[in-house]
Amino acid sequence: MTETGDGDVSQQLDQLNRLRFQLFEQKLYPQVLETLGQVVDLARRARGEQHEDLGLALLNRGRVYRLLKRDAECEADYLRALDIYQRSAGDQRERVIWLLKNLSALYSNTDRQEQSEPYSRQLLALQRASLPPGDVELAQTMVNLALACTERGAFGESVALLSEALQIRSDTLGPNDPRTVQLRGILEMVQASANQAITPGEHADSIESAGRSQERPKP
Repeated sequence: MTETGDGDVSQQLDQLNRLRFQLFEQKLYPQVLETLGQVVDLARRARGEQHEDLGLALLNRGRVYRLLKRDAECEADYLRALDIYQRSAGDQRERVIWLLKNLSALYSNTDRQEQSEPYSRQLLALQRASLPPGDVELAQTMVNLALACTERGAFGESVALLSEALQIRSDTLGPNDPRTVQLRGILEMVQASANQAITPGEHADSIESAGRSQERPKP
């Protein structure tokens, strides 16, 4: 594409994105999705299947799908955007982390812990490499991953993750903070399950319910 043509595409994308912001502020969500569909189509035609502009368009459309509880469409857009950003030559760590966090939350909140686990593991690895050891974001990811481990009966790993998360919460928020206290309760439930060697999933509902009341990443 010529330099002029590329500028024309950028201008069209900017115009469409300004329009969808205006529509979003008016809560005209069907029109927002229609406009984002145009952004996706334009980015795909003009930039190609692996361009970051397409990744951003899919990410933004996925956020609206999530808001409208259209989870299957949200999942498809998030997964495609994640693939684009993970293959990107540029530094897209911030968007990769955002997508991993929200995919993990999407699966967890729709009772699909098994699908949540690999994204939580990728997220934790990235966060360990980029965040201070005592960051509260690390603790939340550990809790999410621990819930997935508990679901499939991997109590040892779950206890280890929750113990580390509890230490972070205690150090950063204080031992009596409600979030610390709640996490301590989750750890005690998982430890009890491990000690009883119960069948995987037997106490999963109560443990998962407690874990979900922890703060989740918002799309």
